[in-house]
This record gives sequence, C-alpha cells and structure tokens, in this order.
Amino acid sequence: MALESTPNNLKNDFNYIEISKQDFDYASIVEKLDIDSLERYSREKQNENPTFSEDELNNLLKAEVIKRGIESNIINADGELINTSPDILPLSYGDLPIVKDKLGPNEKKVFNESLVKGIAVLSAGNFAMNHYQKNYSGGEDDNADAFRHSLWMAVSSAGVAGSDFSRRFGIAHEDDFPSSALARSMDLYNNNVGISYGPKLAQFGGNADLFDRMAFQMINEAVKNGEMRRFRGTDIGVKTSLVKTNSTGAKK
Repeated sequence: MALESTPNNLKNDFNYIEISKQDFDYASIVEKLDIDSLERYSREKQNENPTFSEDELNNLLKAEVIKRGIESNIINADGELINTSPDILPLSYGDLPIVKDKLGPNEKKVFNESLVKGIAVLSAGNFAMNHYQKNYSGGEDDNADAFRHSLWMAVSSAGVAGSDFSRRFGIAHEDDFPSSALARSMDLYNNNVGISYGPKLAQFGGNADLFDRMAFQMINEAVKNGEMRRFRGTDIGVKTSLVKTNSTGAKK
C-alpha cells in the first residue's frame, strides 16, 4: 500500500499524504498512538480553520496519523503495519483504561468512517476512565460502571462525534467485547442516558475547564439520582436483575 507525498491543496504547513486504498485501516495505527495528543491536534486544526469540512479535517488527520505512525515505527513507508502488539484478551472498559491496543473489529469499522469523530470518541473514553478512577470505587456492573459509560457517551456526543456516531461506537464495543445479555442491556441503557446529556453539555464547549467540571457534575448527580441502571446487589451479589443507580461507590 504505497504512500505518496504530494502538495497539499489545503492551507496548512505540511504535505498531504495520499493513500492509494480507500479502506486503509487507520484504527490499527491510532490505537497505538497517544489518543489525547491526536485529539488536541484535531481541535487545533478545527479552531485554525473553522470553515473546513469534515472531509478536509479527516484528510489532515489521515496525514498526521500516517506521519506519526512512521515516526513511531508502527508502519513503514508503504503503509504496512510493522509494530504489531500481541493479542489482547477481550476486556471490558471496567478492566483497564479504554482503547490502548484493544480496539475490536467492529469498533475499528466505525472508527475508520471518520478519524475526526473516532479520535473524539476515544479521547472521551480516556476522560471517562480518568474520572471514574479518581471518583468512584468498584467498576463492574455497579454505579461506577454506569458512571463510566454515561460520562463517556455524554462527553463524546457533546463534541464533534455527535450522538449517532457515539451510539454506534458504543454498540460496536458491546459487539466486540460481549458479556451477558443483561449486562449488555445495562451498558447500552447507560450509554443512551449519557447521550441524552450531550446537548446540555455542549453549551459549555467553549470553556474546557467548565466543560470538564459540568460533565462530571451532571453525570455524577444523574448516577446518584437513579437515572442509570446497575445490577441489583450488595455490591454486587447475584446478577439477575437491574435496578436504578444510587450513591454507593461515589467518592464525591
């Protein structure tokens, strides 16, 4: 899969790298790169060029991902993966930080539709994991699990990824890392609650610090108020039914 450097017809300071195949697997490169750094790069380009279309922004990101992939010795100049990680066991988002070296085939399929949106979803996942680790105890089928899923989807849908892409990525994750039917129902329910908060959260998008605070505050209160679902238990007990979330496990 040869890569060819050609002059960029967009107004930026580097060459656009043209990929000869349309189905190039960017997700397999991105999962080995620093997601948050790529997300900051994406936002910078959007701020510098507010009239750019999604396609133009995707072209910039494709070039940057290829550039970083080559510099990190993940791919060669022909676009072939040369730094593959060992097989990763199917793990849930409750087991370790999201994304690193563990995107499944359905997640990759959705991701590759739009690098701009895909990178935003993954960065939102990191945001949710960081807040979960600092502010909740527990993490599997409980209030912490509900908090993590809902915060991930709220932050993702409030930004450039939007509600439809975020929802489809969340479904793809459940397809790639399956659990029981009841646990899947719980996760997708909590994802949808988070997505419903996206428009409310989006109004704070112009202030990063305020956005972060409001995202945590909204979803944390929603968990405590019983808007999400978790397994019944004393924490957790027999996993036979779902109940409303509560404040158990919340540190704030």
